Amino acid sequence: MSEPTVLGAVMTGGQSRRFGRNKALAEFGDRTVIERVVAALAPAVERIVLVGSDPEPYRFLGLPIHGDLRPDCGALGGIHTAVAVAGERPVVVASCDLPLVETPLFLRLAELASATDAADAVVPCGRTGLQPLCAAYGPACKSAIEAQLDRGRLKVAEFFGSVRLRLLRAEELEALGDEERMFFNINTPEEYRRALELAGLAGDAG
Repeated sequence: MSEPTVLGAVMTGGQSRRFGRNKALAEFGDRTVIERVVAALAPAVERIVLVGSDPEPYRFLGLPIHGDLRPDCGALGGIHTAVAVAGERPVVVASCDLPLVETPLFLRLAELASATDAADAVVPCGRTGLQPLCAAYGPACKSAIEAQLDRGRLKVAEFFGSVRLRLLRAEELEALGDEERMFFNINTPEEYRRALELAGLAGDAG
């Protein structure tokens, strides 16, 4: 089996205002939330980079971090940076606040993104809705995103109409895991406690 030629990018942006502290560094069992995401992503990609404006909190991970090429453009700016860093390779992006995400999802995204007839974007869209921050993007997305950023429009899904899009529907996602778990992101202390419950770690809530 050949080595994967897909880049992995973990998005570290966001201010964690509703969480009250850096949610990516919240304890989740024997590691932090972002370490969980990195560990789940690693088997599916050639290497992993971080995308975000502040590298200091994440130096302990030993991963390269890239600041947004177009600052203050939210999630779309982060995806743009990840695609640019990937160059001619596809990139699987993952938000840093998905403590229950699992490797099979990333493996499937990488597989579809690197296929000979691959679409430009592979995005889960099942019972939990569109998941653009746990998706795969090819090189063709770069110009499409830049055109949208030039118009000052920051909604991620808006550029999907300009590229070849492949949606991962509910029936495909069911084979990869439980949607509620894999896409459960933590924005508040309540959601953090719920994620710990789902992981069987409720006694670890601080």
